[in-house]
Amino acid sequence: MFGIDKDTPDLSENISYFVRDKDEEPTGWAKEFAMFPYMGDEMLVDEAQLKTGLTNYLADLSAGGITTLWDAGNFDFDDEIYEILAELDKQDALPLDYYGSYHVYRPDQLAIAKDELLRLRSQYAGKHLKFETVKIHLDGVSEIRTSAMIDPFVGEPNNRGGMLFNEDELEAIILELNEADIDLHVHLVGDRGTHVFLNAVERAKTKTNDNLAIEITIPHLEQVANNDIPRFKSLGVHANFTPHWFDGQYFGTAGAQAIGPERNEFAQAANSFVQAGANVTFSSDVTGGAEAYRADPFFGIQTGVTRQDVKTGSGATVYTADERLSIAEVISRYTLNGARQLGLEQRIDSLSVGKAADFMILQQDPYRENQYDIHKSNRLL
Repeated sequence: MFGIDKDTPDLSENISYFVRDKDEEPTGWAKEFAMFPYMGDEMLVDEAQLKTGLTNYLADLSAGGITTLWDAGNFDFDDEIYEILAELDKQDALPLDYYGSYHVYRPDQLAIAKDELLRLRSQYAGKHLKFETVKIHLDGVSEIRTSAMIDPFVGEPNNRGGMLFNEDELEAIILELNEADIDLHVHLVGDRGTHVFLNAVERAKTKTNDNLAIEITIPHLEQVANNDIPRFKSLGVHANFTPHWFDGQYFGTAGAQAIGPERNEFAQAANSFVQAGANVTFSSDVTGGAEAYRADPFFGIQTGVTRQDVKTGSGATVYTADERLSIAEVISRYTLNGARQLGLEQRIDSLSVGKAADFMILQQDPYRENQYDIHKSNRLL
């Protein structure tokens, strides 16, 4: 239907590509974002639906106690999304502070990333809509064996996944963004990808005489080599996790099969990062209506504490129990540490003189609740 054939080029090597048979014909399996250039507006609902959906969802997030949101990217639909958000902002109808980004998921976007972020800022920024960050989708995911791994995937000795850019290119974009005072957020799942990117950060810090002024964040971090964990503190890189994945059931079973039980035993090791002194932050990473309820911070707080499936509760299998965190540690990573990740610790994150008084009032005290009931907390704003 979309005209994909033997001669159709892949979007990127080892990440977004068409799986092909022995004759190089596409089999019908399109990994990651390989189809995006051909599907176009087929992926987008009409403007009225989009506005209604955005308005309702932001209202739900606000009702859940969220006062600041960072948007991890909209692929090729920045203008369609941010035009609506800018309109809401002008009408004083944004119920939270909204930080947008420019999302790099194709190799050709790197050269224009800085300018596109500045364009979005110039065209759409307002009172509550801001643009401070470029987001790079550097590797894929383990579920479909596209994350950048040090060791190959189970049963595929020649497959270690892929990265969109090499270390030299990453160092160059870090330096370019630092010059323009634009923050950087880099999707990484695999241990090899994280190692290479940290190398690029280290090189950039050397080039600037240890004077990188921007905020740099790596989310997901499902697999990280032990000797790379301390580098997050020394390099000043934020470690962002998605705690509603910590149960290992809702999202990750296919990835566990792809990397094998030995590596999976140490997946998403948030507590190890905390113990190493990294600035660990938590966020939701939901991408569709069916999982929207999992964006509730109290859902994430519970899974951050228990690392167990919320539906099964105390009877669930404990996923990497040594990586559990206390409720105080989890809450601080949604609040104090999250503000640091966005460079906003001077404006928000605590009830202090001179800061915005963003807070919620709870009907139940999560510090005293049964840890398996935290996700049921009722909020009064």
